[in-house]
Amino acid sequence: MTIHNQIKRVLAGALLAGAVLAVGAAALAAEHFVRNGNGTIKDEFTGLTWIQNPSLIPAVAGQKTYTDADQACQDLVYAGLGPKIWRLPTIMELKSVYDGKFKNPRINTAYFGAEGGAYWSATPYLPGSKSWTLNFKTGYLGAFEKQNPDKPAKYNVRCVTRL
Repeated sequence: MTIHNQIKRVLAGALLAGAVLAVGAAALAAEHFVRNGNGTIKDEFTGLTWIQNPSLIPAVAGQKTYTDADQACQDLVYAGLGPKIWRLPTIMELKSVYDGKFKNPRINTAYFGAEGGAYWSATPYLPGSKSWTLNFKTGYLGAFEKQNPDKPAKYNVRCVTRL
């Protein structure tokens, strides 16, 4: 294993553990995304495969309630994968594609299409029935009710898989 690949693995582990990587991450940032040629992007740091532009896929496009977003990912058949292959990302996984160098959306648009605004994560906000969101317009983390019959929260959807 080359030193470059060793550094990638260490950085990926630190990122998933929630560490802030100020030194070296920017230099490697563009190198860890790979276009698969089927509308998906492979993140070599994390091993995750992301949908390149969810707004172009009717099943997951637009804002949805948490329940609808979760179900849309589970039911999705895309790029020869699914159903039950795609899922909502955890908040740490969602943060792994967030890039503050970019402004609205705060994601590398050379690889990803994204609506500015908040995206659901599968990570629960405890205690209670909330789930974390990440806003790709402002950079803010939020926690919102998954099911509120009086005023259901609706946010964007970005599905992920580990294949």
